[in-house]
Amino acid sequence: MKTLENRIEERGSERSRMIGHAMREDRKNAGLTIRILAEKMDISPTHLTRIESGDRLMDSVEKLIRFCDACHIPIEKYLVLCGLNISDTDTPVRKAFPAIKSKEQEDAIIAFAKLITSKNLTDDNITQILDNATAFADFCDKKNQ
Repeated sequence: MKTLENRIEERGSERSRMIGHAMREDRKNAGLTIRILAEKMDISPTHLTRIESGDRLMDSVEKLIRFCDACHIPIEKYLVLCGLNISDTDTPVRKAFPAIKSKEQEDAIIAFAKLITSKNLTDDNITQILDNATAFADFCDKKNQ
Protein backbone atom coordinates (compact mmCIF):
# COMPACT_ATOMS: atom_id res chain seq x y z
CA MET A 1 0.00 0.00 0.00
CA LYS A 2 1.34 3.41 -0.90
CA THR A 3 1.88 5.85 1.91
CA LEU A 4 -0.15 9.01 2.21
CA GLU A 5 2.92 11.09 1.53
CA ASN A 6 3.61 9.22 -1.73
CA ARG A 7 0.00 9.14 -2.94
CA ILE A 8 -1.11 12.76 -2.98
CA GLU A 9 0.03 14.57 -6.09
CA GLU A 10 1.84 17.87 -6.25
CA ARG A 11 0.70 20.67 -3.97
CA GLY A 12 -1.70 22.95 -5.76
CA SER A 13 -3.03 20.01 -7.81
CA GLU A 14 -6.74 19.43 -8.31
CA ARG A 15 -6.60 16.55 -5.79
CA SER A 16 -4.87 18.61 -3.09
CA ARG A 17 -7.40 21.43 -3.55
CA MET A 18 -10.30 18.94 -3.34
CA ILE A 19 -8.88 17.39 -0.16
CA GLY A 20 -8.25 20.83 1.34
CA HIS A 21 -11.83 21.89 0.56
CA ALA A 22 -13.18 18.72 2.23
CA MET A 23 -11.00 19.39 5.26
CA ARG A 24 -12.24 22.98 5.51
CA GLU A 25 -15.87 21.79 5.36
CA ASP A 26 -15.26 19.09 8.00
CA ARG A 27 -13.49 21.61 10.25
CA LYS A 28 -16.37 24.05 9.97
CA ASN A 29 -18.95 21.29 10.51
CA ALA A 30 -17.08 20.32 13.68
CA GLY A 31 -17.36 23.96 14.85
CA LEU A 32 -13.59 24.45 14.99
CA THR A 33 -11.67 27.57 14.06
CA ILE A 34 -8.39 27.36 12.16
CA ARG A 35 -6.52 28.36 15.31
CA ILE A 36 -8.16 25.72 17.55
CA LEU A 37 -7.79 22.91 15.02
CA ALA A 38 -4.18 23.85 14.27
CA GLU A 39 -3.43 23.66 17.99
CA LYS A 40 -5.03 20.21 18.20
CA MET A 41 -2.98 19.10 15.20
CA ASP A 42 0.23 20.62 16.61
CA ILE A 43 0.80 22.77 13.51
CA SER A 44 0.62 26.49 12.88
CA PRO A 45 -2.64 28.14 11.77
CA THR A 46 -0.83 29.29 8.63
CA HIS A 47 0.18 25.71 7.83
CA LEU A 48 -3.43 24.54 8.23
CA THR A 49 -4.73 27.42 6.07
CA ARG A 50 -2.32 26.42 3.33
CA ILE A 51 -3.41 22.75 3.58
CA GLU A 52 -7.07 23.78 3.31
CA SER A 53 -6.33 25.92 0.25
CA GLY A 54 -4.43 23.09 -1.44
CA ASP A 55 -1.18 25.06 -1.46
CA ARG A 56 0.40 22.66 0.99
CA LEU A 57 0.08 18.90 1.36
CA MET A 58 -0.88 17.01 4.49
CA ASP A 59 2.64 15.76 5.08
CA SER A 60 2.08 12.96 7.57
CA VAL A 61 -0.46 10.35 8.51
CA GLU A 62 -0.01 11.41 12.15
CA LYS A 63 -1.32 14.91 11.34
CA LEU A 64 -4.19 13.41 9.35
CA ILE A 65 -5.12 11.24 12.34
CA ARG A 66 -5.06 14.30 14.61
CA PHE A 67 -7.28 16.16 12.15
CA CYS A 68 -9.80 13.32 11.88
CA ASP A 69 -9.84 12.81 15.64
CA ALA A 70 -10.41 16.52 16.34
CA CYS A 71 -13.22 16.75 13.75
CA HIS A 72 -14.71 13.35 14.66
CA ILE A 73 -14.28 12.10 11.09
CA PRO A 74 -13.38 8.49 10.23
CA ILE A 75 -9.85 8.46 8.83
CA GLU A 76 -11.01 6.12 6.08
CA LYS A 77 -12.76 9.10 4.42
CA TYR A 78 -9.44 10.85 3.84
CA LEU A 79 -7.57 7.69 2.93
CA VAL A 80 -10.13 7.16 0.17
CA LEU A 81 -9.88 10.84 -0.90
CA CYS A 82 -6.11 10.34 -1.14
CA GLY A 83 -6.68 7.35 -3.41
CA LEU A 84 -5.91 4.62 -0.92
CA ASN A 85 -8.36 1.73 -1.03
CA ILE A 86 -9.22 0.32 2.36
CA SER A 87 -11.48 -2.72 2.33
CA ASP A 88 -13.51 -3.83 5.33
CA THR A 89 -10.89 -6.46 6.15
CA ASP A 90 -7.89 -4.30 5.33
CA THR A 91 -8.28 -1.40 7.78
CA PRO A 92 -5.23 0.57 8.92
CA VAL A 93 -5.46 -1.12 12.34
CA ARG A 94 -5.50 -4.60 10.76
CA LYS A 95 -2.53 -3.62 8.60
CA ALA A 96 -0.61 -2.53 11.71
CA PHE A 97 -1.68 -5.58 13.76
CA PRO A 98 -2.01 -8.56 11.40
CA ALA A 99 -2.68 -10.95 14.31
CA ILE A 100 -6.13 -9.41 14.93
CA LYS A 101 -8.77 -12.11 14.69
CA SER A 102 -12.01 -10.25 15.47
CA LYS A 103 -13.79 -6.93 15.17
CA GLU A 104 -13.82 -6.78 19.00
CA GLN A 105 -10.02 -6.92 19.09
CA GLU A 106 -9.79 -4.18 16.48
CA ASP A 107 -12.29 -2.01 18.37
CA ALA A 108 -10.33 -2.56 21.60
CA ILE A 109 -7.09 -1.43 19.95
CA ILE A 110 -8.77 1.71 18.61
CA ALA A 111 -10.34 2.48 22.01
CA PHE A 112 -7.01 1.86 23.78
CA ALA A 113 -5.17 4.13 21.32
CA LYS A 114 -7.70 6.92 21.87
CA LEU A 115 -7.46 6.45 25.63
CA ILE A 116 -3.68 6.60 25.87
CA THR A 117 -3.43 9.58 23.51
CA SER A 118 -5.84 11.56 25.65
CA LYS A 119 -4.22 14.68 27.01
CA ASN A 120 -5.89 13.98 30.34
CA LEU A 121 -3.62 11.05 31.18
CA THR A 122 -0.16 11.27 32.67
CA ASP A 123 2.65 8.85 31.80
CA ASP A 124 2.07 7.20 35.20
CA ASN A 125 -1.62 6.72 34.35
CA ILE A 126 -0.70 5.12 31.04
CA THR A 127 1.81 2.82 32.75
CA GLN A 128 -0.87 1.75 35.23
CA ILE A 129 -3.33 1.03 32.41
CA LEU A 130 -0.72 -1.03 30.56
CA ASP A 131 0.23 -2.96 33.72
CA ASN A 132 -3.42 -3.74 34.44
CA ALA A 133 -4.10 -4.78 30.83
CA THR A 134 -1.03 -7.04 30.84
CA ALA A 135 -2.05 -8.63 34.15
CA PHE A 136 -5.57 -9.20 32.83
CA ALA A 137 -4.21 -10.79 29.62
CA ASP A 138 -2.01 -13.12 31.72
CA PHE A 139 -5.05 -14.03 33.85
CA CYS A 140 -7.08 -14.82 30.72
CA ASP A 141 -4.26 -16.95 29.28
CA LYS A 142 -4.09 -19.02 32.47
CA LYS A 143 -7.86 -19.34 32.71
CA ASN A 144 -8.20 -20.45 29.07
CA GLN A 145 -5.49 -23.14 29.26
